[in-house]
Amino acid sequence: MNSVRTSALTFLASLLSISYAHAGGAAANELDAQAMMQLHADNLPAALRSEQQAIESDPKDPHLHAHLSSIYEKGGNTQEALREARQAVSLDERDWQLRRQLATLLQSLNRLAEAAAEWEKAFSLDPKQLSLGMPLAICLESQGRPREAMMVLEQLSAEHDDNEAVWLSLTRNYLALGDTYAAKITASKTLNIVPTSKEALKLKSDLSTERNSQENAISQSRSLLLAQPQNAMCYSRLCHAACGGQGYLPEAAWLTRQALLNKASDADTLLELSRHFLEKASTLEPERIGGSARLQKAWWRLAEALLRQALITRSTCFEGALKLSEILLLQGRGDEALPFAAKACGLQPNDEDANTALKRCLAYQNDLAFQLKRLLWPRLSDSTP
Repeated sequence: MNSVRTSALTFLASLLSISYAHAGGAAANELDAQAMMQLHADNLPAALRSEQQAIESDPKDPHLHAHLSSIYEKGGNTQEALREARQAVSLDERDWQLRRQLATLLQSLNRLAEAAAEWEKAFSLDPKQLSLGMPLAICLESQGRPREAMMVLEQLSAEHDDNEAVWLSLTRNYLALGDTYAAKITASKTLNIVPTSKEALKLKSDLSTERNSQENAISQSRSLLLAQPQNAMCYSRLCHAACGGQGYLPEAAWLTRQALLNKASDADTLLELSRHFLEKASTLEPERIGGSARLQKAWWRLAEALLRQALITRSTCFEGALKLSEILLLQGRGDEALPFAAKACGLQPNDEDANTALKRCLAYQNDLAFQLKRLLWPRLSDSTP
């Protein structure tokens, strides 16, 4: 009987604690809303009282501590603001917005090393956020770390291909590293996005007098890749340099070997490199007889190796299957292209390019069968009794 009574009391206590928690949360939210209204009205003492009362009602809510940090900061009490910002992060370490607030505060206090560490943690939580990547790059630049800033900006440029600010910052970082060749390309990219960009026009004009430094760009990029063989951005940067100008096939071949060796688990990196190689091949106009045709075939072969590995890494890679079938068809290898074209159609049955590739493969098969039949027909006729 006593055990039953104890269980009942325990259950009742748990219900009461839950109801109090909900009541506390509701009261805290109401006080927090009042505090934000008072902060907006520049009534800092009232905002501070309301936010402190909100935290008393719900001390484990990280956003209440973040709001209190904002109130302290606006009132000029940076030490208390920093303490509350750190408390907010400690209560929810996976919230990039809380880390962004802490990083911004640290940077305003000129504590750049600590700020950079917080920006990096925030950026790792959401690498597509411009509001994290751009401040991180700026913070790294201000610490004399342009190479690390460049890596962040290259990652952002892959996600935000049409953002002028990213490409301009990337251009400035390439210049800081002495890579004028890469800076020319990124300045041109900026002008493709915003043809009237005064800063991009000035940068490109200044760079037009510089000596073409493709070999220097390749040398720097290769050093980065050797130092960080698992970093996707290193592959991207070296590919960018190797495919510039007339193209540097030996370096592209070396890059392909490194990618297959070190990035076998990263299909996206393999796809990106293959796209650059295919684009380089498309700029060549092979003659009926001559070195240009052989050069184009070499670029195709490099792309083919990368695409085959991409499909091994990710069997459902539509782009890999389609591009591989197209490369093989261009080389007159329709029999090898057929399974990849069929795979692409299986992955996306309504895609026009995939269906076109499959039809071309089937036409190649039919034509090959016809040629064999024509070749063998006289022998078959002679052997007929």
